[in-house]
Amino acid sequence: MLLLRGQVAATSVTAGGSVVRHGIWTCPAALDKTAVIDGRGHTATFTAETEACVRTLPRPAFLALIDDVAAVRGHVLRTLAAETRRQQARVVDTLLPAQARLAAWMLKAADTEGVVRLPASQQQLAELLGLTRVTVNRALGAFRRDGLIEYDHGAARATLLAPELLQLRGL
Repeated sequence: MLLLRGQVAATSVTAGGSVVRHGIWTCPAALDKTAVIDGRGHTATFTAETEACVRTLPRPAFLALIDDVAAVRGHVLRTLAAETRRQQARVVDTLLPAQARLAAWMLKAADTEGVVRLPASQQQLAELLGLTRVTVNRALGAFRRDGLIEYDHGAARATLLAPELLQLRGL
């Protein structure tokens, strides 16, 4: 699937009924590359976060591009390698305590001014981090009370006030 316009989120539901958010993609992007390559079906449920335009690229056409065009093949391999590294880091992060997991995510997500654009809801952030919404709410509250962040719920953003101290929480 090719995301030509908009933003989508990828999620899965665990055997216990919890939702795991794999990530959010903004156009342009190729979605579910693993399913196209191995032909074994979709790896997640993709949900539009904004108005979106998606087109399909048939598997045979995609595989022919990989076989015939070196630049496409190189791009696909680099993209898959980056995704593998991201998933390995995510597995390591899931072993961190909740506050450390949120702190590490916020530090990675912050722009150069220390502004972190948060998902539209705390539930979505919880799904992204493998936590509960209540846990995310408590951690954000603790960071705010400790003077580490300024949290603007209405704008779905936080500003890092003391990134060096927040980094200590992410260890």
